[in-house]
Amino acid sequence: MFWTHRFETLKGGLEGLGYEVSDKGDRRRDVWDVAGWWSFIPFIGILFGMNAIVAGLASHTWRGTARAAVGVAGIVFNALLLVLVL
Repeated sequence: MFWTHRFETLKGGLEGLGYEVSDKGDRRRDVWDVAGWWSFIPFIGILFGMNAIVAGLASHTWRGTARAAVGVAGIVFNALLLVLVL
């Protein structure tokens, strides 16, 4: 699985070679997975972490639980960073 800006061109070329190509992925899920890791951005990452926790737990999947765990880890990282700076 990968991303491209010229999907139709790529799809046509691969199908011409006999490959089956699908674009039935949930792109929103991929964005939320990345948002969990944004919780490690110093100071503002706390907001991303809270977002990742809520969205992850609301999804009711193992992947959502992992996303929430990454959000918690990012918040803990930011809390420790704040303690060290202050």
